[in-house]
Amino acid sequence: HIQGSSVLLDGGSVLANTITSTGGDIVIVADGNGVASTVNLEGLAMSAANVDIDSEGATNVNSINATNLFINTVDGMIDQDAGTGIVVPGESTLVAGGDHDISLGEVTNDFGTIILGDATDNVMTIGDANAIVLGTITAGTFNLNTGLDGASAGHVTDIPDAPITVSGVTTIVA
Repeated sequence: HIQGSSVLLDGGSVLANTITSTGGDIVIVADGNGVASTVNLEGLAMSAANVDIDSEGATNVNSINATNLFINTVDGMIDQDAGTGIVVPGESTLVAGGDHDISLGEVTNDFGTIILGDATDNVMTIGDANAIVLGTITAGTFNLNTGLDGASAGHVTDIPDAPITVSGVTTIVA
C-alpha cells in the first residue's frame, strides 16, 4: 500500500496493491528512458483527486477512483482488468497513440465526461453503469454501452461544439 498527499511514480516497479493519494494526485510516467515503456497496473487499485498515466507503450489498468483521469500512450492500447471498475465523475481523457484500441467496457465503470482521441483506425469500446457525456471523439470504430447497472437510465449527451469523428461503425446502446 502506497499512500500520500500526492504520489509520483517515474519508472521502476510498483510493489503494492493500492495507491491512495488523499486530496492529491497520482502521476505515473513510463517514458522509455531506461524504464519499462509499458504500464501494467493489473491488480492495482488507485484512488486520488486526479490520476495521470503517461506511457510509451500499452497501459493496463485495474480499479480507479478519481475526480479526473488522463491516460496517454504514445504507441499502445489502453485496457482494463476484467471485473474492475473505473469511477471518474469528472473528465476522462484517453489517448491511445499509434492507432491502438481503447477497451474499457466493464459494467462497473462510471464516467462523467469522456474524451477519446488521436486515432482514426482503432476500436474504442466504453462501458458505463449509467449516463455519460461525450466530448471530442476520434475513432475508427466506436462502441458505447450505457445503463449497464440495470437500475438507471443510460442517457448519452454530448458537449456542444465537441466533434465526434468516427470513420467506421458507431454502436451506441443506451
